[in-house]
Amino acid sequence: MVDCRDCFGTLQEPTDPVYNETHPKCSRAELDEAGYEPTICPDPNYPTDENGYYKDPYPQRQRAPPTPECKTGTIDRKVKFIFLKPQSPEPSGLLTVIEKRPPQPSPPPRKKIWCPSQPPQKPPPIIIRTPPPKPPPPLEPRTCEVTVPPLRPPPQSVEKHSCAYPTPPPDIIVEQWLPYGPRPPRPIKVIRAPCPPPAEPLHNICIIHDAPEARIEHSIEESETKPGDPIQYVGRYGSTLLDRESLRKELFALLRNTRADENFLRRIEDVIQRRTDPSMPKSAGKF
Repeated sequence: MVDCRDCFGTLQEPTDPVYNETHPKCSRAELDEAGYEPTICPDPNYPTDENGYYKDPYPQRQRAPPTPECKTGTIDRKVKFIFLKPQSPEPSGLLTVIEKRPPQPSPPPRKKIWCPSQPPQKPPPIIIRTPPPKPPPPLEPRTCEVTVPPLRPPPQSVEKHSCAYPTPPPDIIVEQWLPYGPRPPRPIKVIRAPCPPPAEPLHNICIIHDAPEARIEHSIEESETKPGDPIQYVGRYGSTLLDRESLRKELFALLRNTRADENFLRRIEDVIQRRTDPSMPKSAGKF
């Protein structure tokens, strides 16, 4: 966007004859083609709260009599019981545990698994080129008017009301003791069973299967528009450039070699016959 402070001394001068004259309106297509961006004035940056209302640094404070909105409801006074728990009782005597380990079982049979194979690297694409089109004639100089958006209005102000309430009484807390809990776990001594040497597992087997004949799925990727210089393009690829019919024959021959169906070929035919940039809108509205 263009900052209006950069053009404050030119377009907004009252003595500027171009600014005071009346000119025809510009269309959206003309503005987009010329790369026009509307002038944006600085935002007033009004201070607002989280609800979008005006945040006044110096609000007016007034006193008012009680209103029906300031009715005092029932005040709750809470009573809380706190139960005190004593410490755990004395621990018990030692418990001795002797481990015995049975022999190790045999290894399980081999499990068949399929490993994902790495597909071969795709060769570089085949590029079929056409010569660049003739450039369009330049447009004549023209002056037009464009309506830019006004400054946004100030945020909405609010009239805040508050009520005074009586002081509530304090809550009540009662502390009461609980009985002793269960005894702590008794100490234990474990005589561990020795670990024998592990048995050897079965060796893995890798079986590589031959690749079957693949069916090629044809699709049309989203078109892309890039800037280019026609003179440099012809100088670099001049000997390989094809007209529209030659490009169609060579492209169809390459697609039929990979068994492309007729429906896909018709879609390719529609793309080849399209003479406009697919990224441009079908119709441009007025600004």
